[in-house]
Amino acid sequence: AMYTTNIRCISVAPFDCNMVVSMRYIPFEVLKLTHDMCGSYPLSHGAPVWVGDPKRIGINAITDPPEIGDYAAPSEGDVPVFWGCGVTTQNALTSAKLNKVFTHYPGHMFITDLQAQPETIAPSEMVVFSRTPHVEVSFVSVQTADVINKLQVLVSKDLNNRGVSKLVVAGDLLKSCLYLSQADRVAIISEFPCNYEFEVPYETDGIPGVFAVAKVLSHLGKKVTLLHSGDKMGAILRKCLSVFDWSKEGIELKSLASIEAMAACNQGSEYLFDCLVAIEHSGPAKDGKYYTMKGHDISELCMQVATEVNGKQVYKKSICVGDGGNEWGMGKVNEKVIKYVDKGELIGSADSADFLISAGVSNWGGYAIAAGVIAARECDVHRRYVMCGVGHQFWVLDKKVFFSKEEQRELLSIMAELGMRDGMSKELGLRVDGLDINVHEKVIDEIIDIVVGDNNISV
Repeated sequence: AMYTTNIRCISVAPFDCNMVVSMRYIPFEVLKLTHDMCGSYPLSHGAPVWVGDPKRIGINAITDPPEIGDYAAPSEGDVPVFWGCGVTTQNALTSAKLNKVFTHYPGHMFITDLQAQPETIAPSEMVVFSRTPHVEVSFVSVQTADVINKLQVLVSKDLNNRGVSKLVVAGDLLKSCLYLSQADRVAIISEFPCNYEFEVPYETDGIPGVFAVAKVLSHLGKKVTLLHSGDKMGAILRKCLSVFDWSKEGIELKSLASIEAMAACNQGSEYLFDCLVAIEHSGPAKDGKYYTMKGHDISELCMQVATEVNGKQVYKKSICVGDGGNEWGMGKVNEKVIKYVDKGELIGSADSADFLISAGVSNWGGYAIAAGVIAARECDVHRRYVMCGVGHQFWVLDKKVFFSKEEQRELLSIMAELGMRDGMSKELGLRVDGLDINVHEKVIDEIIDIVVGDNNISV
């Protein structure tokens, strides 16, 4: 069965068209084997260009009969898998409006006596995001998966002895990085008003992590929306954005109050955002109230993101980063929060997340996500899959995409000028969670060392 997709081929005048794919149903249990076996023949069809939901590649439905070819009904547990198809060339030829061409006919291939020799490819891992309502997966080399897992170990160092190292969900950082690499529209939020005694109640942890993630995603061409509760945080984000050249395109600011209007304007998609990333964002406890680590009720200062507006889902998946148990998403490990975190029974967030990153400092979790997305895009296996087999050979990393120590220092300086304080010491200055900026700069160095050293990236 063959279908025309929304995957744009690289145009070379006078040829210009979208990719046609052939679809076969494959049992879920052999998806990885199928990917690896086909991937060892890159000069033939190679590995699949997509697995799962056909709408993601512009196919409204898998029809019987199909657009081209013959239909084969699936068995229970089968997943639609798509390969680049030779019929693409016929669309390319049609677009060129040539007088005469000679080509093959579908189902009647030209076979030579040349042997197709399999190539050795990097060992890969299949990462599963979900099984329902559609199978969602990604592929990445084992080496790159190891790099991202090393980042998780690094940023979960619990220098403040808050029990956060016990809250790590194995594999969720890897899933987060690959999912964001494949997403198109991403919302990011960070507001924890733990400094409720001051006019500006927000702390210095969270925003630098937000900017690290936003920088990488905007570089990759994602539509990035920074969400905020109102005028005060909106003004802070606007001021912070104004100092970075890379923030001029692809990043917008929206208040939570504007989500209803955004949903009304976006009728073409089931979800407003493919993914919502919350870094150090307050989460409600079991009693519905919001608490600081010391158990102070700050509910009147907190606002949560709605999951649904006027029948439209606001986001498809959530990625949450926290360092104390009371942040949004920590409900995924609530039993551990109660066991290992002081006052965990009272303050522990009840809201869960699809993917949860527990970090010694939430900014570090944001830095790890950003660096992990970079590592994933430098991986040949993942890059080919996420780019649907088109143009992955020519993708070049901009070495300036890493979030730098200088950017962290500049952000913290601006935040201090605007009245944002360290959430633990309550000081104005270059401190986050009671730790001096030198500690945080060392973490950035170590993150870059892991990604650069293990992937041979030069910066």
